[in-house]
Amino acid sequence: MRSRIPFCTCVTAPVCPTQIGPNGALTSPLAVAGGRSSATDNVPATIRSSGCSLVRRAFIAKLPSRSFQQGPTAVTACRSNRLRRKAESRRLSPPSVCIHIVVWFVPGQERGKEEPMTSGEVTVTIDAPPDRIWPWVADLGKHGAWSPKPYSVEWIEGEPNAVGSRYRSLGEIPNDKNHINEGEIVENHPNDRFVLHAHDKEGDYANTFTLKPAGSSTEVTIRLEFVKMRGMAALMVPFIFPLVGKKDMRARMAMLKQKVEAASSG
Repeated sequence: MRSRIPFCTCVTAPVCPTQIGPNGALTSPLAVAGGRSSATDNVPATIRSSGCSLVRRAFIAKLPSRSFQQGPTAVTACRSNRLRRKAESRRLSPPSVCIHIVVWFVPGQERGKEEPMTSGEVTVTIDAPPDRIWPWVADLGKHGAWSPKPYSVEWIEGEPNAVGSRYRSLGEIPNDKNHINEGEIVENHPNDRFVLHAHDKEGDYANTFTLKPAGSSTEVTIRLEFVKMRGMAALMVPFIFPLVGKKDMRARMAMLKQKVEAASSG
């Protein structure tokens, strides 16, 4: 049967809590270093002078005497332990961890999936029929009236709010109070569904508004999708959006409800 080399998981010898004594008992490494143990007395000089720490010498001393018939064999075992520990430490090194994080937050399309990398939606019930709500939703010029942050739109091409029309918006996002992006109206189904796509240097987005009658009221849902993000935004959006973005969406829908119901009652 092959003899096993005792293994210590401590990082440095001075703080190692265990040491193999001459009779197989565990002693303090300080005791060994201070000469109060003879754990290494039977270790050949080639091993004692090989550069191994006292802790490793004590472990090698635990081997049967035949293991020291050839000094270089024991020295090689000691060096192999060092190489193994280096390999284990590299597996958990910071560069390795960073690589795994980058791969995890690669946009969905680049991972072979069709769904957006991040999305969120908020639904609110407004005490008004769809035709009273639609003018507030399908007119980008009115979106600033129910936005918790400054928001304005200018049309670049086409008829305002019509499918295929392009626009440029100025708004506020984290770390940028004058954020500009451009977009296009891709769907406009009166009293039912309004969809626009936007993009900037950080990524591509999709906003979808849907109206669903609920008795004398209407359920209005806004859905924001981060279709594809680039650079640092691909890493930051999954963290920032749940904390800031969804809060802003709820605030927008609350303001829309207030505006529509106030206009309907008046």
